[in-house]
This record gives sequence, structure tokens and C-alpha cells, in this order.
Amino acid sequence: MAELLDGVLWALGMLRSRANSRDVGEPVPVEGDYTAALKGLDRLPARVRAVQNAVICSHASAGGTPRRLARSKPGNKHSGAPVST
Repeated sequence: MAELLDGVLWALGMLRSRANSRDVGEPVPVEGDYTAALKGLDRLPARVRAVQNAVICSHASAGGTPRRLARSKPGNKHSGAPVST
């Protein structure tokens, strides 16, 4: 997972600075750099979903209720409401 996040930060850095921090000899990103970044980014959504699923399972194991879980998710109209325990 750390390798994937490193790839995200690398891609963001290239987009923001227009420099390739991984290749000192070729500071301007070339097509191949963007291709490499895209290949790594394609794997990210599945990994993030897996982490999210693990956290949801741990939430339930720790005694969390479906109501509290629903309120914690962005986009829920009640997400800002206080949760009673």
C-alpha cells in the first residue's frame, strides 16, 4: 500500500511541479512517466476499497452500529448530526 501511495504522491508532484523527482537526469516528465503513474493509479481503487472494508468490519467488531457507521460516511444527510451512544 505504501508503494501505491508513493505513486500517487509522485504523480501529484509531476502534475504540480512539472518535474520528475524520480529521474534527476530528465527533470521534465515524459510520456512514459505519466504511463507509469497511470498503471500504479489503476491499482489504487481496489486497495482503498479493501482497506475501507476492513475498517467497516473492525467497526462492527468493536461494537459499532450500522447507524453510527452510516453517519460517519460522507454524503449522508445526517453525517453532521450528533450521534447518541
